[in-house]
Amino acid sequence: MPITFPKPDPLASPLLTFDGAEVGYDGPPILQRINFQLNTEDRLALLGANGQGKSTLLKLIVGELESAAGETRKSTKLRVGYFAQHQAEALNLAETPIDALGRLMPGKTETEVRKRLGGFGFSEGRATTRIKDLSGGQKARLLLAIMSFDRPHVLLLDEPTNHLDVDSRQSLVQAIQDFEGAVILVSHDPDLVAACADALWLVKDGRVAPYEGDLDDYRDMLLGRAKAPELVKSQAPAASKPKASKQDVKDLRAAVRAAEKDIDRLTAMISKTEARMADPELYASAPEKVAAYGTLIKDLSKQLSAAEAAWLKAEADLEKAQ
Repeated sequence: MPITFPKPDPLASPLLTFDGAEVGYDGPPILQRINFQLNTEDRLALLGANGQGKSTLLKLIVGELESAAGETRKSTKLRVGYFAQHQAEALNLAETPIDALGRLMPGKTETEVRKRLGGFGFSEGRATTRIKDLSGGQKARLLLAIMSFDRPHVLLLDEPTNHLDVDSRQSLVQAIQDFEGAVILVSHDPDLVAACADALWLVKDGRVAPYEGDLDDYRDMLLGRAKAPELVKSQAPAASKPKASKQDVKDLRAAVRAAEKDIDRLTAMISKTEARMADPELYASAPEKVAAYGTLIKDLSKQLSAAEAAWLKAEADLEKAQ
């Protein structure tokens, strides 16, 4: 089933510039001294462990959070589409996709709304199915349709493939590649990042900066090992190792899937907790929960870092075994 992002109106670069910005949640800044410029053709992926501030940066870009310092410059015509898994919780489960998207497009006919939904794989029957009866992947497609209803110039995609099947992931890759605006990705899916990102930025220790390496370098950095020097290419080939058994390969694939599930689960828990912390009413009605949520995010982030390391190791071992 297709995914097709609508073509945005032309807009000159730079679309957005942060100069010395900082951002946080009514406390110490999560990110500081942000010097970031986004142009029309940019395809960026944000790297970094959860809890370092990737989602916080996206919320700053979309305008859900405001910079507490520095200068922000952006076009008055700029439209930004933001996708995050926790947005599914805000959907009215009694509505249909036509209801949900139609409310955002009051000047459009039902036929036009159906056509837009068709661009995200919703057939005539599926478009009138109650949201509570949609699968996780179908809800993700609906969120993609909702985030792009006004033809945004920038797509912010925070873990967009978590509930998509293989075919839908490929459709999303094609849609991102065909999109005529800027894209910023946050994803644990290395295939998505490799296919759609032209540049990598690292969010770490309160800073945001271009990452000069590639995904293999980043994996090696997380595993705490240096990348092999280029000179090894001229050395004699190493003796061949015995081929792994089918059971060994099966076990390694199971380990990869288990680590992926842990990553998805912990990522969802962190996103939900961050969404609760972003609610202004929390600070007035239950300030004692703010510190508890902050501690929870730190604990979950440590677990997620361990899960990411386990996934990277399992992927590397599987690659060697095949």
